[in-house]
Amino acid sequence: MQRPTPACPTAHNELQCKRVTLELLWQEYKAEQPDGYQYRAFCEHYRRWCQQLTTSTRQPHTSGERLFIDYAGQTVGATGGSTGEIRSAQVFVAALGASNCTYIEATWRQHLPDWMGSHARVLRRRYQALYARQPA
Repeated sequence: MQRPTPACPTAHNELQCKRVTLELLWQEYKAEQPDGYQYRAFCEHYRRWCQQLTTSTRQPHTSGERLFIDYAGQTVGATGGSTGEIRSAQVFVAALGASNCTYIEATWRQHLPDWMGSHARVLRRRYQALYARQPA
């Protein structure tokens, strides 16, 4: 008897979302296909499918030319300095293309003042690091 094949491209796209796991996708698959693969075989089928994908594309960057910046998807718990209250904080990430040198900081929101302030701090930090290494 031929078992129903998992929809690996769909599963792969859904795994890119927050809080979606392979186990959750398998549970959905089994609900639709009761005679389908068990979890271990489902994972193996998906793993073999993933091996056929091109995993990376080389993108050469000249040193200092590109700074990749965005907020990470997940928030983190951070303690407010004056109140001691634990709040959700946004995670700002910046990485230089050539060296992968990374800067990370938490901000309370993703509003324009937070976004611009994070940019200013990452650039100031890179400037200070660059000129601290050069002799006067």
